[in-house]
Amino acid sequence: MALLAVMIPTFVIFARRTRGDLRRICLRTSRYSRWAVRILGLRQRTSGERQRAKIDQPSGWLIVANHTSWIDPLLFAARRPAVFVTSLEVEGDALLGRICTAAGCLFVDRRAVGGLRGTCARITEILHAHHDVVVFPEATSSDGRTVLPFRPAAFAAALAASAPVQPVALAHSMVDGRPALGRRRDQVCWYGAMRFLPHLAGLLPGSGTVTDLHWLAPAGSGDRKQVALATHQRIAGALRELQVN
Repeated sequence: MALLAVMIPTFVIFARRTRGDLRRICLRTSRYSRWAVRILGLRQRTSGERQRAKIDQPSGWLIVANHTSWIDPLLFAARRPAVFVTSLEVEGDALLGRICTAAGCLFVDRRAVGGLRGTCARITEILHAHHDVVVFPEATSSDGRTVLPFRPAAFAAALAASAPVQPVALAHSMVDGRPALGRRRDQVCWYGAMRFLPHLAGLLPGSGTVTDLHWLAPAGSGDRKQVALATHQRIAGALRELQVN
Protein backbone atom coordinates (compact mmCIF):
# COMPACT_ATOMS: atom_id res chain seq x y z
CA MET A 1 0.00 0.00 0.00
CA ALA A 2 2.88 2.36 0.81
CA LEU A 3 4.41 1.78 -2.64
CA LEU A 4 1.10 2.49 -4.37
CA ALA A 5 0.58 5.58 -2.20
CA VAL A 6 3.80 6.97 -3.67
CA MET A 7 3.47 5.64 -7.21
CA ILE A 8 -0.09 6.81 -7.98
CA PRO A 9 0.40 10.51 -7.07
CA THR A 10 3.73 10.52 -8.90
CA PHE A 11 2.09 9.10 -12.02
CA VAL A 12 -0.72 11.68 -11.90
CA ILE A 13 1.31 14.75 -10.94
CA PHE A 14 4.10 14.32 -13.46
CA ALA A 15 1.78 13.36 -16.34
CA ARG A 16 1.98 16.96 -17.59
CA ARG A 17 5.57 16.32 -18.70
CA THR A 18 4.29 14.09 -21.50
CA ARG A 19 1.10 16.03 -22.24
CA GLY A 20 0.32 16.13 -25.95
CA ASP A 21 2.87 13.45 -26.88
CA LEU A 22 0.76 10.31 -27.26
CA ARG A 23 3.71 8.00 -27.85
CA ARG A 24 5.45 9.11 -24.64
CA ILE A 25 2.19 8.90 -22.69
CA CYS A 26 1.65 5.28 -23.80
CA LEU A 27 5.25 4.30 -23.02
CA ARG A 28 5.08 5.95 -19.60
CA THR A 29 1.75 4.29 -18.79
CA SER A 30 3.16 0.92 -19.84
CA ARG A 31 6.18 1.37 -17.57
CA TYR A 32 4.07 2.32 -14.55
CA SER A 33 1.67 -0.53 -15.29
CA ARG A 34 4.53 -3.04 -15.12
CA TRP A 35 5.44 -1.70 -11.70
CA ALA A 36 1.80 -1.80 -10.52
CA VAL A 37 1.36 -5.39 -11.71
CA ARG A 38 4.40 -6.44 -9.68
CA ILE A 39 3.24 -4.58 -6.57
CA LEU A 40 -0.23 -6.14 -6.77
CA GLY A 41 1.21 -9.62 -7.26
CA LEU A 42 -0.55 -10.13 -10.59
CA ARG A 43 0.72 -12.67 -13.08
CA GLN A 44 -0.50 -13.34 -16.59
CA ARG A 45 -0.25 -16.35 -18.86
CA THR A 46 -0.47 -15.68 -22.55
CA SER A 47 -1.45 -18.07 -25.31
CA GLY A 48 -2.43 -17.87 -28.94
CA GLU A 49 -0.77 -15.49 -31.39
CA ARG A 50 -0.27 -11.84 -30.51
CA GLN A 51 -0.14 -10.05 -33.86
CA ARG A 52 2.66 -7.64 -34.74
CA ALA A 53 2.40 -4.61 -36.99
CA LYS A 54 3.60 -5.14 -40.56
CA ILE A 55 5.86 -2.65 -42.29
CA ASP A 56 3.20 -1.74 -44.85
CA GLN A 57 0.31 -1.76 -42.36
CA PRO A 58 -1.64 1.53 -42.67
CA SER A 59 -2.60 1.75 -38.99
CA GLY A 60 -2.23 0.41 -35.50
CA TRP A 61 -4.27 -2.47 -34.07
CA LEU A 62 -7.68 -2.31 -32.44
CA ILE A 63 -7.36 -4.77 -29.56
CA VAL A 64 -10.71 -6.01 -28.28
CA ALA A 65 -11.28 -7.95 -25.05
CA ASN A 66 -13.96 -8.90 -22.56
CA HIS A 67 -13.92 -6.77 -19.42
CA THR A 68 -13.92 -7.92 -15.80
CA SER A 69 -12.02 -5.43 -13.67
CA TRP A 70 -9.97 -2.25 -13.35
CA ILE A 71 -6.89 -4.49 -13.47
CA ASP A 72 -7.60 -5.51 -17.10
CA PRO A 73 -6.09 -2.32 -18.63
CA LEU A 74 -3.08 -2.69 -16.31
CA LEU A 75 -2.40 -6.18 -17.63
CA PHE A 76 -2.61 -5.07 -21.25
CA ALA A 77 -0.58 -1.89 -20.73
CA ALA A 78 2.12 -3.82 -18.89
CA ARG A 79 2.75 -5.89 -22.04
CA ARG A 80 2.08 -3.42 -24.84
CA PRO A 81 1.86 0.41 -24.99
CA ALA A 82 -1.60 1.45 -26.17
CA VAL A 83 -4.41 3.97 -25.83
CA PHE A 84 -7.36 2.77 -23.73
CA VAL A 85 -11.02 3.65 -24.15
CA THR A 86 -13.23 3.90 -21.07
CA SER A 87 -16.57 5.41 -20.07
CA LEU A 88 -17.26 9.03 -19.18
CA GLU A 89 -18.45 7.86 -15.74
CA VAL A 90 -14.91 6.77 -14.89
CA GLU A 91 -13.64 10.29 -15.58
CA GLY A 92 -15.92 11.55 -12.80
CA ASP A 93 -14.31 9.33 -10.16
CA ALA A 94 -12.02 11.43 -7.97
CA LEU A 95 -9.11 8.95 -8.01
CA LEU A 96 -9.67 6.57 -10.90
CA GLY A 97 -10.61 9.45 -13.20
CA ARG A 98 -7.31 11.22 -12.55
CA ILE A 99 -5.33 8.04 -13.10
CA CYS A 100 -7.07 7.39 -16.42
CA THR A 101 -6.60 11.00 -17.53
CA ALA A 102 -2.87 10.79 -16.74
CA ALA A 103 -2.75 7.53 -18.74
CA GLY A 104 -4.15 9.27 -21.83
CA CYS A 105 -7.42 7.32 -21.85
CA LEU A 106 -10.27 8.32 -24.15
CA PHE A 107 -13.53 8.90 -22.29
CA VAL A 108 -16.63 8.05 -24.29
CA ASP A 109 -20.16 9.24 -23.54
CA ARG A 110 -22.20 6.33 -24.87
CA ARG A 111 -25.49 8.05 -24.04
CA ALA A 112 -24.90 10.94 -26.45
CA VAL A 113 -24.69 10.25 -30.18
CA GLY A 114 -22.49 13.30 -30.78
CA GLY A 115 -20.04 12.31 -28.04
CA LEU A 116 -19.86 8.75 -29.31
CA ARG A 117 -19.16 9.90 -32.87
CA GLY A 118 -16.48 12.27 -31.67
CA THR A 119 -14.72 9.52 -29.71
CA CYS A 120 -14.90 7.14 -32.68
CA ALA A 121 -13.39 9.80 -34.92
CA ARG A 122 -10.57 10.23 -32.39
CA ILE A 123 -9.99 6.45 -32.29
CA THR A 124 -9.71 6.47 -36.09
CA GLU A 125 -7.12 9.28 -35.90
CA ILE A 126 -5.08 7.42 -33.28
CA LEU A 127 -5.14 4.20 -35.30
CA HIS A 128 -4.09 6.13 -38.41
CA ALA A 129 -1.13 7.44 -36.39
CA HIS A 130 -0.03 3.79 -35.88
CA HIS A 131 -0.91 3.60 -32.20
CA ASP A 132 -2.72 0.55 -30.83
CA VAL A 133 -6.09 1.12 -29.16
CA VAL A 134 -7.55 -1.22 -26.53
CA VAL A 135 -11.32 -1.27 -26.15
CA PHE A 136 -13.69 -3.30 -23.98
CA PRO A 137 -16.86 -3.22 -26.12
CA GLU A 138 -19.15 -4.70 -23.47
CA ALA A 139 -19.21 -1.08 -22.20
CA THR A 140 -19.11 -2.32 -18.61
CA SER A 141 -17.33 -4.94 -16.52
CA SER A 142 -18.74 -8.25 -15.32
CA ASP A 143 -17.87 -11.17 -13.06
CA GLY A 144 -16.09 -12.81 -15.99
CA ARG A 145 -18.27 -15.88 -16.32
CA THR A 146 -19.88 -14.75 -19.58
CA VAL A 147 -19.29 -12.12 -22.27
CA LEU A 148 -21.94 -9.40 -22.53
CA PRO A 149 -23.06 -8.16 -25.98
CA PHE A 150 -20.57 -5.92 -27.78
CA ARG A 151 -21.25 -2.32 -28.76
CA PRO A 152 -20.22 -1.89 -32.42
CA ALA A 153 -19.02 1.75 -32.37
CA ALA A 154 -15.29 1.06 -31.95
CA PHE A 155 -15.42 -1.46 -34.79
CA ALA A 156 -16.66 1.31 -37.08
CA ALA A 157 -13.58 3.34 -36.12
CA ALA A 158 -11.32 0.40 -36.99
CA LEU A 159 -13.01 -0.04 -40.38
CA ALA A 160 -12.62 3.67 -41.10
CA ALA A 161 -8.90 3.43 -40.34
CA SER A 162 -8.47 0.10 -42.20
CA ALA A 163 -7.15 -1.20 -38.87
CA PRO A 164 -6.98 -4.93 -38.13
CA VAL A 165 -8.97 -6.14 -35.12
CA GLN A 166 -7.25 -8.48 -32.63
CA PRO A 167 -9.66 -10.28 -30.23
CA VAL A 168 -8.37 -11.34 -26.81
CA ALA A 169 -10.16 -13.59 -24.30
CA LEU A 170 -9.38 -12.68 -20.69
CA ALA A 171 -10.01 -15.04 -17.77
CA HIS A 172 -8.84 -14.84 -14.15
CA SER A 173 -7.92 -18.39 -13.24
CA MET A 174 -6.25 -18.15 -9.83
CA VAL A 175 -6.62 -15.89 -6.79
CA ASP A 176 -4.30 -16.31 -3.82
CA GLY A 177 -3.01 -19.47 -5.42
CA ARG A 178 -6.45 -21.09 -5.57
CA PRO A 179 -9.04 -21.37 -8.39
CA ALA A 180 -10.94 -18.12 -8.96
CA LEU A 181 -14.36 -19.40 -7.96
CA GLY A 182 -17.17 -17.98 -5.86
CA ARG A 183 -16.15 -15.17 -3.53
CA ARG A 184 -12.50 -15.42 -4.57
CA ARG A 185 -13.57 -14.36 -8.08
CA ASP A 186 -14.86 -11.08 -6.63
CA GLN A 187 -11.42 -10.33 -5.19
CA VAL A 188 -10.21 -9.66 -8.70
CA CYS A 189 -13.41 -8.94 -10.69
CA TRP A 190 -14.73 -5.41 -10.20
CA TYR A 191 -18.26 -4.81 -11.42
CA GLY A 192 -21.72 -3.57 -10.50
CA ALA A 193 -21.78 -1.26 -7.47
CA MET A 194 -18.32 -2.22 -6.18
CA ARG A 195 -16.23 0.77 -5.10
CA PHE A 196 -12.66 1.16 -6.30
CA LEU A 197 -10.69 1.78 -3.09
CA PRO A 198 -12.27 -1.05 -1.03
CA HIS A 199 -11.73 -3.42 -3.96
CA LEU A 200 -8.10 -2.33 -4.27
CA ALA A 201 -7.59 -2.85 -0.53
CA GLY A 202 -9.12 -6.32 -0.77
CA LEU A 203 -6.79 -7.30 -3.59
CA LEU A 204 -3.59 -6.00 -2.01
CA PRO A 205 -3.05 -8.64 0.69
CA GLY A 206 -3.20 -11.44 -1.86
CA SER A 207 -0.65 -13.06 -4.09
CA GLY A 208 -0.70 -15.75 -6.71
CA THR A 209 -3.39 -14.06 -8.82
CA VAL A 210 -3.13 -15.42 -12.38
CA THR A 211 -4.92 -14.11 -15.47
CA ASP A 212 -5.02 -15.91 -18.82
CA LEU A 213 -4.86 -13.78 -21.96
CA HIS A 214 -5.64 -15.80 -25.08
CA TRP A 215 -4.84 -13.88 -28.27
CA LEU A 216 -7.08 -14.92 -31.15
CA ALA A 217 -6.78 -14.64 -34.92
CA PRO A 218 -7.67 -11.20 -36.35
CA ALA A 219 -11.32 -10.63 -37.16
CA GLY A 220 -12.50 -10.96 -40.74
CA SER A 221 -14.22 -8.44 -42.98
CA GLY A 222 -17.79 -7.10 -42.81
CA ASP A 223 -19.65 -4.08 -41.52
CA ARG A 224 -19.26 -2.90 -37.91
CA LYS A 225 -22.10 -5.05 -36.57
CA GLN A 226 -20.90 -8.18 -38.36
CA VAL A 227 -17.32 -7.74 -37.14
CA ALA A 228 -18.55 -6.99 -33.59
CA LEU A 229 -20.70 -10.13 -33.55
CA ALA A 230 -17.96 -12.35 -35.01
CA THR A 231 -15.43 -10.99 -32.50
CA HIS A 232 -17.87 -11.54 -29.62
CA GLN A 233 -18.43 -15.15 -30.68
CA ARG A 234 -14.70 -15.84 -30.87
CA ILE A 235 -13.99 -14.36 -27.45
CA ALA A 236 -16.98 -16.07 -25.83
CA GLY A 237 -15.92 -19.43 -27.27
CA ALA A 238 -12.32 -19.00 -26.13
CA LEU A 239 -13.49 -17.93 -22.66
CA ARG A 240 -15.52 -21.13 -22.28
CA GLU A 241 -12.44 -23.17 -23.17
CA LEU A 242 -10.27 -21.26 -20.70
CA GLN A 243 -12.80 -21.80 -17.93
CA VAL A 244 -12.99 -25.55 -18.65
CA ASN A 245 -9.21 -25.90 -18.68
